[in-house]
Amino acid sequence: PGLECWEDQNTTLHRARLAAASHLTIPFQEVKVTVGNNWAGSSRRLLDTRDLYLTVSAKTQRWTQGKGNQQLANFLSNHEVAGEVLDVTVVQVQIHSGNGIFSNKKSMSELND
Repeated sequence: PGLECWEDQNTTLHRARLAAASHLTIPFQEVKVTVGNNWAGSSRRLLDTRDLYLTVSAKTQRWTQGKGNQQLANFLSNHEVAGEVLDVTVVQVQIHSGNGIFSNKKSMSELND
């Protein structure tokens, strides 16, 4: 997807939020998802692949932080699962710490879903 495709991706964010909640066996209201990218200034036709960062966090009493982090580490275990959840073609999945700085960010949580 190009940058324009991600301007209004509430459906994708909601799907990711539901999938994460299901994976963690917690209510979706306890999950926050953020999608970020750094595509500014580039034409989507010039690049075959783009980096898209999905950050998932949960605020719950049902898991310890250690167990929750363990569960989240295998949430999108491979590119096929990630592609299915995000409804885009995914060629690689890597775990990141969530500390990235992205020029374009969109989040969904109990405050805006």
